Amino acid sequence: MNKDVHQQLTAALTTIISETNGISLSDTLDLLLSSDLKDKHPEAYRQAAEFRELLNRFQINEITISSLLKHPISAALFDFFKGFPLKYREEHIHLTGAISAEFIYPRLKKLLEGPD
Repeated sequence: MNKDVHQQLTAALTTIISETNGISLSDTLDLLLSSDLKDKHPEAYRQAAEFRELLNRFQINEITISSLLKHPISAALFDFFKGFPLKYREEHIHLTGAISAEFIYPRLKKLLEGPD
């Protein structure tokens, strides 16, 4: 598959998925096909339309799942999901219960007994 088309599909799917909340793959494809993808990236649009047709055929048992998994849309979805789950990085520490009085008091005592 063309790398540019792959990147266009991944970007378009990322936009649709990030702007919606838990919709089905079928609905995601419908939104993708009704977006400006056809005007901006005709080959990516063609791939999305083809995948939509394959998905419909899969749902009525005309084709196997392997036909879907070999399609460029599957590769774009793979790249989208490859980044999840996002790695957790704690930005702050909750102090409630994390620091004991034995730790705080000697440090606080120096400040309280200081010149100010």
